[in-house]
Amino acid sequence: KAFRMWVTRNARLSLLVGGTASAVRAPIKASSCSWFVYHTTQTLHRPATYSTSCGAVECCNHTHTSTTAAVPPSSATVGSRLASTTPIDFFLSPLKQREGSFEEEVKRWDPSLDIASAETPPTSWYTSPEFLREEARTLFHHSWQYVGRIEQLEKPGDYISGEILGEPYVVTRDEDNQLYAHFNVCRHHASKVATGSGNASELVCPYHGWKYRLDGKLKLAPRVGGIQNFKARENGLRPMKVCTWGRWVFINVDSKAEWDPAVEFKQLLGQLEESGYADYKFARSRAYTLNCNWKVYIDNYLDGGYHIEQLHHTLDGQLNMDEYKTDLYPMYSVQSCSGIPAEKAKLETDEFMRDRVGSAGAIYAHLYPNFMINRYGSLLDTNLAIPVSATETMVIFDYYYDPKKVDDEAFFARMKDKELAEERGVHWGAPPSEPLPGWLEESIRIADNIQAEDAWISECVQRGLSSSAYVSGRYAPKVETAMHHFHRTLAKDYRHAIS
Repeated sequence: KAFRMWVTRNARLSLLVGGTASAVRAPIKASSCSWFVYHTTQTLHRPATYSTSCGAVECCNHTHTSTTAAVPPSSATVGSRLASTTPIDFFLSPLKQREGSFEEEVKRWDPSLDIASAETPPTSWYTSPEFLREEARTLFHHSWQYVGRIEQLEKPGDYISGEILGEPYVVTRDEDNQLYAHFNVCRHHASKVATGSGNASELVCPYHGWKYRLDGKLKLAPRVGGIQNFKARENGLRPMKVCTWGRWVFINVDSKAEWDPAVEFKQLLGQLEESGYADYKFARSRAYTLNCNWKVYIDNYLDGGYHIEQLHHTLDGQLNMDEYKTDLYPMYSVQSCSGIPAEKAKLETDEFMRDRVGSAGAIYAHLYPNFMINRYGSLLDTNLAIPVSATETMVIFDYYYDPKKVDDEAFFARMKDKELAEERGVHWGAPPSEPLPGWLEESIRIADNIQAEDAWISECVQRGLSSSAYVSGRYAPKVETAMHHFHRTLAKDYRHAIS
């Protein structure tokens, strides 16, 4: 009603009808306010892909525009994702309920309700910049965060560095083969003491040359003669907690963190070890940027396979969805499903895809709050969802494969035939900077397509969450149990912080 009043009172409204390759602003003047209506198109971009083994960056600059009805990306856009030309944060609907403080918004959702009675969390959990700022403080700076693979820190002197929502870190292995994690902040004037990854005998601040041992202790503070009330042993790098679990390294900004991933995830590790994942070889990493809140991406992952039949036709053909199940644990959940039986493979495509997943099917594990492990066939990949803003998320995929499959001539022959692959809907892009087995390249491209579909639907959901028409939704009680469990764990941490 308010919108119609503004339009009729000052009718300077221009609308663009038809297709366009860019967003068009149409100003609406009402009193002293200027409002804009955007006509946006769906622009499909191939994401940059990162090969951490050689440091090369691979990307495709081709874009495709569409103004058709809402449909997920087709197999012809493998490796693509939907990127809107309009920032979601721009839309501030006057009809949307005004958001309260972090504490008020947390308390709007009742974690004591069972899944059949509960509504989903309010939209503020997914759209509010203030909410994300509080999540950084109450969640990400007090939870175990994946930072790298153990093989990146194999030798004394190896180090990796990065940042967790504003907190720079550096992880090192010292001369005694011990792992350490510290804030990557010089105690002198706050510069970083390490960048990227590599091997070094000490950490040297590039600003004034303060030097630190690999265990974080201050080694040298040059030209500080005359300084008073200063003790070198009290001015080392401030520590974080670090641990290894399976093949991965985790850190916790909170040096007093209580729970231990090695204990909490012990049962899951046994499940992975039974599959022989420890012998798998790392292939490469890829990074995707999605225009959605990080929890939208996690929710999609945790819906119990609810969306697979509708959205992932390729994946649906590989899994026996009648046997899809979800198991819940205090700090993680596992969704699993067997592969499609041979007798149900009526099309050649099914046989082709079955080779990728195998009869054992798939395991999808979510480690709270934002790390995922996907185990299927002779492959494994991990996903890390990193908040960039309240409405933007970077998802990093690491791919692993069974090196024994490279020697399996029959398997390799089925998977590497380019013409046959294209006939079956798998499209080959530019060759990577470091060649991989043909069947593995093909599998990564299939994963690319599935990720494009997930990105597309996640961004559609984010736009809906910003609408005045939506406040909260409902759960499908028989399938979305992992999602409800995730929300309950979040609420527990949020409420603990505000209490």
